Amino acid sequence: MSEKHLESLGWNDLVAQKRQLTTELKELSDKLIDIDRNQFRSIGNAIKEQRTLLDSYTERLKQIRSEVDNRNSELLSVSEKLSQSRNFLSMMEARLPSEKEEDLQAIVQKNQDRIDAKDYKSQREKDDILSRIKDATMKLEAIKATRTIKEQFSKLNQESSNINNALKQLDEERNSLRGKISTANAALDSLYDSKRKLTSEHQSYLGRYDNIAKQ
Repeated sequence: MSEKHLESLGWNDLVAQKRQLTTELKELSDKLIDIDRNQFRSIGNAIKEQRTLLDSYTERLKQIRSEVDNRNSELLSVSEKLSQSRNFLSMMEARLPSEKEEDLQAIVQKNQDRIDAKDYKSQREKDDILSRIKDATMKLEAIKATRTIKEQFSKLNQESSNINNALKQLDEERNSLRGKISTANAALDSLYDSKRKLTSEHQSYLGRYDNIAKQ
């Protein structure tokens, strides 16, 4: 408002003008205080919260990468052992005796009893008995070895399944984290945009306040 215009106003008009300016200054002051004390702080806290979440998501993602590498190494080792066990089983099963384990045990026991009782008439007969014990014992050892390998093979299969399940869970968690990271980044972009707009609004109010205060 120009000085010449002010001079043309009456006393009542000047008082009314002064009151209006005071009211505007009070409104602008309240807005500036609200921005400084409340809105900036609220946005700052929200940004800090999103940054904390983003950092935790990123750190967990790094951990998952390390866990996946370790699990893949474990899976490779188990796969190699499975391959070896499978090859050994194929070889052993092709050589398994046709007799049942119980029958072979009976043969060993029966012939061992004869040796213990010296139930033979000549060295040749004794050697023949010992040969039957040895033959049945070797067949029993082959059966037991095959059974042991089968048990190991079954455990390795279970271990492989467990590792694959763990890898699947890690992959699902990784995908979930990537979604959360994307959401957090979008929230941060929005918050920073709001902060820029609020800063501009603050400067605008401050400029208007200074202009009015100079009148």
